[in-house]
Amino acid sequence: RFLKDSALVLRSREFIVSFSAFVFVSVAMGERKVLNKYYPPDFDGTKLVRNKRPRDQLELIRFMLPVTVRCNNCGEYMYAGKKFNVKKETLQNEDYLGLKIFRFYVKCVGCSSQFTIKTDPKNADYIAEAGVTRN
Repeated sequence: RFLKDSALVLRSREFIVSFSAFVFVSVAMGERKVLNKYYPPDFDGTKLVRNKRPRDQLELIRFMLPVTVRCNNCGEYMYAGKKFNVKKETLQNEDYLGLKIFRFYVKCVGCSSQFTIKTDPKNADYIAEAGVTRN
């Protein structure tokens, strides 16, 4: 009888230890999901330096080709739906009825030469500017 009781006590201690470890892990994992951060009472947010991106700087985005094109340099076909990391430029002096026009700088998958595609909101289409021809 004593051995059975000690085995139950031992099992219950293992449960408590494992449960306390589980609670500790849960608390530690929950801390990284906090949306609010602690700011001390003497914190002054006006002293923070904020870097603003210049208006004419190219923005790196993930882009999917809207049309099938062929590289003028190597003849490689790139089909609509092919994903690229591209540089996006907002054209400052061009717009159509207040809509911004964008230019995308893309590199060919075959020869790495750069080509450009521009949005055409007037015709709801894209214009292959340089380096490729549309099919």
